[in-house]
Amino acid sequence: MEAVVSTRRRRFLGTTSHPVDSNGRMSIARKHHKALDRDEKDRPCGIVCLEPGEEECLWVLNDESFDRELGAFRTSEEGADSRAREAQRDVFRHADDFSLDKSGRFTIPQTLRRLAGIEDEVIAMGVDTRLEIWPRAAYEARYGPFDPEEGA
Repeated sequence: MEAVVSTRRRRFLGTTSHPVDSNGRMSIARKHHKALDRDEKDRPCGIVCLEPGEEECLWVLNDESFDRELGAFRTSEEGADSRAREAQRDVFRHADDFSLDKSGRFTIPQTLRRLAGIEDEVIAMGVDTRLEIWPRAAYEARYGPFDPEEGA
């Protein structure tokens, strides 16, 4: 019997709250696992990076989304101005691959935690092709108190 392959796009949807332990580990909700890639051990995996604009959050992306969202930063050296090259360097130097452990957690690199202001709790907000990881205080300053009933 042939395996059925879904034609649905992989999306990050809904909002969840997660603790971050003293080692910088956080879980990703099981519903978001299906939007991630799979590593050689068949574990959910992806890329975590600092949001490339002025926001106070991290992005979690699968390979396809990373290429689509950040393709603008993949400029050729020929004809690229120095600002574009600096923006490209900022994105890629603050990006890292990860795989979820058996508990569905990954470690947010210390540099990314510091740059995003992440301490002990985050809000993970699905935004179609990416999962945004916000420090709880920054999320609530922008969107109001997090209500798990409204997060879906």
